[in-house]
This record gives sequence, structure tokens and C-alpha cells, in this order.
Amino acid sequence: MGGDITRWRTDFLDQLLTDPYQNAIIGHTALLLSGWPLLAGWALEGASPLLWIAPVMLIAIGVLALVVRAIPAKIGGALIAMFSIGALLVVGGARSTAGGVQNMTVVSAALHPAGTIYAATTLFGDGLLDLEQRVPAVAVNAPTAPNDRDARPLWDWSLQQGDRLWLITWFAPANPENWQERELWEQQAFVLERPVPDHRALLFDTRSIDAEPQAGGWQFGDIALESMRIQPHSDGVSVELNWQLVGSAADPASWFVHLLDASGNIIAQQDRQPLGGYAPVQTWEQGQQVTDRLFLAANGENYAGWSLRIGWVNAQGERLPTLEPDGAEVPDGFILVPLENG
Repeated sequence: MGGDITRWRTDFLDQLLTDPYQNAIIGHTALLLSGWPLLAGWALEGASPLLWIAPVMLIAIGVLALVVRAIPAKIGGALIAMFSIGALLVVGGARSTAGGVQNMTVVSAALHPAGTIYAATTLFGDGLLDLEQRVPAVAVNAPTAPNDRDARPLWDWSLQQGDRLWLITWFAPANPENWQERELWEQQAFVLERPVPDHRALLFDTRSIDAEPQAGGWQFGDIALESMRIQPHSDGVSVELNWQLVGSAADPASWFVHLLDASGNIIAQQDRQPLGGYAPVQTWEQGQQVTDRLFLAANGENYAGWSLRIGWVNAQGERLPTLEPDGAEVPDGFILVPLENG
């Protein structure tokens, strides 16, 4: 696997690249002289022997370079070349066994369907170049602020590249510091989430919904479905649901949306809290409105007879009492919305 670098951008200040006093070797030497404890990477539990074999070979190259005048030039040059090639092979092997290529193989397998990749982490680094997907990929440090002068432009740029965006993050779900994930839940359509090494990978569909709003009026406990928009595509169905709290308070609850084919089989589904946990119903105020967006993947050119099954359940998994727009009770505790109404 391999990749091509078409654009280059770093978060480093110019002086970090040009000022010799900000060199990492000088900085670590200063820390050592000031009494900072020495932590040898090769001595860590579980560390690969390659971590110390490579430096030893590099030191050997330096020693050879100093004594090469004492031996025939051809022999000295051959020895230096041999040790140099060996060091490069060891470093390459360390990268593979340390999880670089192996991790990226796992990541590449998880990031399907393909979409722009925004990795809010430095763990994978240039490993993103090893992905088999040929898509735009951005790696940034995290956490950052929403107005960060580097992160914000890169984030906005990523959202404009194609119809899908993968966010790779080490944050736990619904963490208030993770502003990128929160913005996705608030503005884009959630598709799915998959685990990748020590991270979560979330896929969002960034296409806008052009369908006209459809009147709602159904009520699930104290939560009303005020309106919705449904737009079928060849690869699935985009859904927008506008909720409103009509009571004084609501107990913890989550909604479910199931995409059913003409035979009533579940083709795709999402069962979750509003905005991926960023807006739990127990925090809503009376009259507050919240909009959820989702994308249900399906291979359907013809959705005749298909429908959406929509409802809410409490913390115990019991369906909330459901009312029709005219106030009539819905015995099953869910509604069915034909796709042709979208």
C-alpha cells in the first residue's frame, strides 16, 4: 500500500523548523542536564528489540565514518553502505511490527464505504498515506478549540470534499470537548460507527436534503415529531426528524428508526439518543426543538412499498405511549411512514 502527497501543511511554527535551539536533540539534552529522569524506550515492557538495534547500527555507521580513512576506501564505503541499508531495513521493520502498517491495515478495512478522512489524533501520523482508499485525509492534534487558526480551516475544508466524512477520534462519545463530533451530529447525517485501534471512527453523510418538509404531529410521551424530511437515494435514505418537548420535562429516552422493505424486513436501523448523546431529552426545556439527521444505507433503486418505523423507548426499553396527530392512541407504540410520502 502507498499514497501520494499532493499538499503539505504542518502545525509547526516557522522557528521550530529554522531555529537550531528548538531542535529536539538540544531540547532533550537540556532536560537531561537539568535532572530530568532518563527513560529508555528500549527498556520499556513489551518494547521491540528493534528500538535499540536501529540506534546501535546508526552509531556504528558514525564510527565507521570516522575510521574509514584507516582502511581502504572501497572496503570502508562497502561497510558504511551495508550498515546504512541494514539500519533502514530495521527501521522499516520496526514501523511494521510496532503497529504502523498493521494498524493502518485494520483502519483501512474499517473505513468503508470510502469518504474523506479527518483524524483528530496524532497516533496514526503519516500512516494515513498507507490507506488503500485514495481519498483526502487530514491528521490534526486533539483537542483543539473551535476557533483554532489551523484546525478550523482544515475542518471546514474536509467537510467540502465529497459526500461522506469519516471522523477518527479518541474521545469517548458525547464528550463536550469534542467540538468536531458535536458539529457533525448537529449538522450532518449520521451513518455508522466502527472501532479502530484505540479510537472510534464515525461516518457521516454530508449531502443536503432537498425534499420538502412533511408535517408530523405524532407524540411519543412528551416528545412530539413536529416535521420530517425524507429523501431516497440509490445508496440509501436520508432522514431529518424535528422533535419538540411538549411537556414540562422528559425522562431519559432514545428513539429508533428502522428502514423496512416491502415485506417488512429491517434493511437498516438506528437506535440512539438525540444528537448522538449531545442532547439527551432529560436536558430539554419545554418547547425546545432538536433536529436529528441520519442516513440509512440500502441498495435500492425502487423503494415502492418501503417505509420507516419510528418510535421512542424509555431507559428500560419500553416503548413510550404514542398518539396520532388527532390524539388517537397508537397501540403498537410506533408509527409507519411510507417512503413515497417523503
